[in-house]
Amino acid sequence: AYSVQVVGTVAYVADYYDGLQILDVSNPNAVTRLGGYNTLGYAYEVQVVGNAAYVADRTTGLQVLDVSNPDTVTHLGSYDTSGYAWDVQVVGSVAYLADGYSGLQILDVSNPNAVTSLGEYNTMGYARGVQVVGSVAYVADRDSLEILDVSDPEAATRLGGFDPLDDALD
Repeated sequence: AYSVQVVGTVAYVADYYDGLQILDVSNPNAVTRLGGYNTLGYAYEVQVVGNAAYVADRTTGLQVLDVSNPDTVTHLGSYDTSGYAWDVQVVGSVAYLADGYSGLQILDVSNPNAVTSLGEYNTMGYARGVQVVGSVAYVADRDSLEILDVSDPEAATRLGGFDPLDDALD
């Protein structure tokens, strides 16, 4: 398990080789598996918004899954990026994907069946983590923290950054 998001009493676990696992955690002494979905790549990060799970699936980019019924999770759509998808954050109808050497990918997920690119920013390092606040994206880019203005996804620009003493990974 690489990451988890808990919504109510349900845990959504990015389980690398085994894709997405959905668990009932209402009783920590008796956790039960509700369902899951074996993604094609390596599920590394998950964010759940409403009935959709957005999975950063390393080698296959972004996977969008309908998790409204954990027994029968269905694939809604995907976007295969050119790098390795490590992290995802969804804000409204936009997904921000930390995509390794391909930097930050900005995707329109308003129609999960037809995810499209809005833009990208090729960071100088290896994008491993992303957090978006307003129109600013903070990208953990291995050798630095990159701070980007993403108000115009087609023309994201660098606002500044910071070089940590060690790797910035997530």
